[in-house]
Amino acid sequence: MQARCHRLRRFVATLVCALALPGCGSDAPPLNLAAAPDAGAGVALNSEAVNVVFDSVAKSALHTFTVPVYALGVAAGAVIVGTESGVSSATLEALSPMASVGGTKPGWVRAMASRGSGLLVAAKGGLFHVSKGQLVLSGLNASVAKLTTGALAVSGAGTDEVLWIAAQEGLHRVKGGKLERVDVASSTAPIAVGVAGKTVLAAYADALYEVDAGAGSAVMAPAEVGTISAIAVAGETAWLASDLGLVRRAANGTYTLWQLLDKDKKALSVVAVAALLDSAGVASSKGVLALTTQGIVRCDGKTVTALSGLPKGVEPNELVVDRWGHAWVGGGGAVAALLVGQPPSFAKDVAPVLKSACNVCHLGGSLAPKRDFSNYALVQAISETVIERIALGSMPPGTKLDDKDLQTIYGWYDSGMMP
Repeated sequence: MQARCHRLRRFVATLVCALALPGCGSDAPPLNLAAAPDAGAGVALNSEAVNVVFDSVAKSALHTFTVPVYALGVAAGAVIVGTESGVSSATLEALSPMASVGGTKPGWVRAMASRGSGLLVAAKGGLFHVSKGQLVLSGLNASVAKLTTGALAVSGAGTDEVLWIAAQEGLHRVKGGKLERVDVASSTAPIAVGVAGKTVLAAYADALYEVDAGAGSAVMAPAEVGTISAIAVAGETAWLASDLGLVRRAANGTYTLWQLLDKDKKALSVVAVAALLDSAGVASSKGVLALTTQGIVRCDGKTVTALSGLPKGVEPNELVVDRWGHAWVGGGGAVAALLVGQPPSFAKDVAPVLKSACNVCHLGGSLAPKRDFSNYALVQAISETVIERIALGSMPPGTKLDDKDLQTIYGWYDSGMMP
């Protein structure tokens, strides 16, 4: 309940004001949709009860803050943490405050959304995007400055890009630089928004709507999906965090609800969801991780598997997945990385590269120090030196590793140097 309140409290102050009262909120002209509240009755809904038992807690890395964590995201493979006071990038080893180009400070971060392999950040100080490890004030900032954003979603790219915003002032979209309010039948403010293919999913406290702005209509999803607090999208598939469990909306429009039962057969709510990423850091069809109040589960669309309980010191409010499949959980004043993914391993991925590139000199007849770079303990002990010299191009001398091999070595180092 505490985790769900964390997400809902952003909207409580203006729930009635947001859509129901005239003159409240943004100055954008409204697009009033013809809602069909009973249309969800004809939508297929499959339901399955699944037992999930969290017998153990995966190895984890914990980072603490002096202020609350409100949002997590991924940009170019890096985990980004939004707090009450700003933005930081995170690795397993350290946190690094993120600088803002132009000096505009983000302040309290309210929401993040993937934008291809990049990231949009909505904060008290404005709308930003992450570029080359820095925050840059978005060109759309002036359009959305009056909104109190709680969730974001992006569809399309370039001139076809549309930004969807779930705000205290209602559901909005920005298209061609123009802000427009999108009204549906709900009298509350939207909690979450996602775009799956051509379908916009807008979650309110009283219903989930499938919005078709082009057709000027909104269809209510089946009430049996429960109250949705977060949405993650991979292509045309949407994954929904529900108070009743984990929900998937397939590309054909059908819904599946997995009711998660703990060891005492008590139902678990899902408070956050995050789609698994491909090697480029973009949401993929591999499946999803879901955060409950007791732990993390993985679903591939067919089966649900309990991965890990939760470590001490972090509240289960926010969830993101890095490119290796590790789950980052944020809440309260902490972020924990649970090592449940499949990062590059030394034996399988790194040793063959280093053996081929390095041992010809280091175990051959040259004057290079005699070292076997297929030895895990040795490479781990001098890993910082290895990474530095590879990055500078001084190792291996006279040649250069190809990009694939470079990314394998860097990925192994960044993900915790698995044996």
